[in-house]
Amino acid sequence: MMPLEAEEPVLSREELDALLERLTDKSAGAGWSTTARKDTASEARHVSLSLERASEAFGDRISRSLSNVFQTPIRFSLIDWRESEPEAFEELMVPFDRAAAFDIVPGAGRGLLLIGRTLLFQLLCMNFGASPGLKKSPVPNRNYTSIECRIYRKIADDLVGLLAEGWSDETPLRPKITGLIGRSHVREEVAESLYLATFDISGFGEVCRLRVAVPTAAFDDRVAAAREVATQGACGVEETVLDMSLTFRAKIGTVDMSLRDFSNLAVGDVLPLDEVEGGKLLASVAGIPKFHAIRGAVGNRLAVQLQDRI
Repeated sequence: MMPLEAEEPVLSREELDALLERLTDKSAGAGWSTTARKDTASEARHVSLSLERASEAFGDRISRSLSNVFQTPIRFSLIDWRESEPEAFEELMVPFDRAAAFDIVPGAGRGLLLIGRTLLFQLLCMNFGASPGLKKSPVPNRNYTSIECRIYRKIADDLVGLLAEGWSDETPLRPKITGLIGRSHVREEVAESLYLATFDISGFGEVCRLRVAVPTAAFDDRVAAAREVATQGACGVEETVLDMSLTFRAKIGTVDMSLRDFSNLAVGDVLPLDEVEGGKLLASVAGIPKFHAIRGAVGNRLAVQLQDRI
């Protein structure tokens, strides 16, 4: 027989409840377990990385397209991808800049696309037949004309559509340009945290920039899905703990004897047991006393009735 002290210790119900509460984080305001929060953060990083790679693929795709159209090497390179705030996007704009605001999906916030002034006028010139190698006039530092705004909006619509195709693996997007806004209206249009992509464009003879910002909330469905999986995983831990097997023993009594008497024991001998104090039995779980009980029977089987917790 295995000695009692060699058996694994068992928690009381109160201790077990406390452990399960920590595992599942049931306390008010927690929402989900620590493990779930870690898994959620991991999924958010995964979504961000996937979007970054999709943005790089967009750069390759639009580079090939424009190079074919204008018959000159043009390269869109993603040089920065990060989480940002609307204030940071606002600081990237000069007073006469305009950004194209676009809806992502209903209820998921609004995104912004900023076509650098140099890039816009290079594209305007090339669309009107100018060669990329032709010396350009200085980029005007003024408000855009109505015709320039219309062309800006058309280019922005095409670019956002191509980006949405690349991001479709993360969440279905149906971007729609809603208008052009100035620097002072950025925080009116966007109030959430953003994923901000910055592209460097080469091939026009001058440094050009394209910036796209989308609210992180547009991809919350993926993060929420990870949260749900993690929460279910925490509940699975609770079920696993509760399904662990334990050994319950009821100690009827004891008898003291000498080694000589023990060596003389034979089959059929009757051993009188010492009375348990108060007539109660001692019930143990995995060798640890947990209850007082009294002996009884259920049908033709012996049984014990639990009286009080030790």
